[in-house]
Amino acid sequence: MRLSDLIVAQGADPDDRRQFWSIAKFAEGVKNAERFVLDDDVMHAAGNVLATRPSSLLSAYPIVRLPYPSIWLEWRGDSRSPYFKQNATERRPNPQRMGCLIEAHDGTDGQAGMVTWAWVHEPKPHRPDLMAEVCPLGAVFDWREEPELIQGSRDAIRRRLAVEGGAKLPDDVAALIEQLATVFFQAPGYDIDRIRQGFHSMDSLRRERFMQNDREVEAIKQICTHSSPWVSRYGWMIMIGLMRREPASFTEYFKGWFNDIMGEGSLVEALLMMINSRNAVEREPADLTKLNKARTKAGKTTFLPYTRTRLRITRVLSNAAKAHGMSREAARQHKVMGHFKVRATGVFWWSPFLRGDPKRGTVERKEYEVVR
Repeated sequence: MRLSDLIVAQGADPDDRRQFWSIAKFAEGVKNAERFVLDDDVMHAAGNVLATRPSSLLSAYPIVRLPYPSIWLEWRGDSRSPYFKQNATERRPNPQRMGCLIEAHDGTDGQAGMVTWAWVHEPKPHRPDLMAEVCPLGAVFDWREEPELIQGSRDAIRRRLAVEGGAKLPDDVAALIEQLATVFFQAPGYDIDRIRQGFHSMDSLRRERFMQNDREVEAIKQICTHSSPWVSRYGWMIMIGLMRREPASFTEYFKGWFNDIMGEGSLVEALLMMINSRNAVEREPADLTKLNKARTKAGKTTFLPYTRTRLRITRVLSNAAKAHGMSREAARQHKVMGHFKVRATGVFWWSPFLRGDPKRGTVERKEYEVVR
């Protein structure tokens, strides 16, 4: 079962006390979004995008935007890059399936919004049923030249919680908002050495090879101003509920949520760059007509429609692969190793080209390590 269908089924349960009744609202958000199921090759390619020079990623921000007011992206937990797999632990394993709901803020043309992650783990002896979980800690992003992360986050949540809880926010909730705003929206500063040291100990260890390049460090610093962890609009009730019910454990809960989403924001940006790219992916609406007809006849809930997303194989690459005796799937795995080129007309995926005549033999490409 896809994660989106599990979330909707779980959201229909009126006794959703485990997550403080937040899953029902999240399920509505998933149902109202345009949904994409990402193939493994797309996830592998996105992992390679993360290795791109930070300055190149930063140059793509003005072009990247959400194609719809809200979208749901879903993938297999094991399909992510090794960077995420190596951070998994026995206590916090890789999920079976993972997804995120990305919602644009009004009036931003899809360039600013919020991300909320959810996942499901393999059943365990003490919990045999599949249980979707929504992470209370999400992220806000603003790819415009002058991002307004704190204005679009702290003030908005104050207004919404005040409407839902009454005219005045409870003191503990108001204090939590201010504390989180201080933690997540501190000015990054302009000390390049401090930025280097900070990123060595955070999720950008994969960018370590760029830390001796002042231009790339400056780009990393600018990237930091365009996104930040922040409490999801669906996570406030979970966070407030746990803060009041288990105050002694709240700090540990919070550390766990932060660890869960570490590096995920960059992955989402890479995926959106691929979806925005003019030649990177192809989309195919899934035909669920027969399946849903059978489910309706059996009295079961129908599955949500979605679009399957996979790497696009051009005719040139397909012909070259065929000449080398490669299948289309093998060609996709070859194309994964491409990279983006940002041009004034858009973002383009640049694939390695299969060179030479296979009948005359091939020349193995050598690998070089550049030492400065």
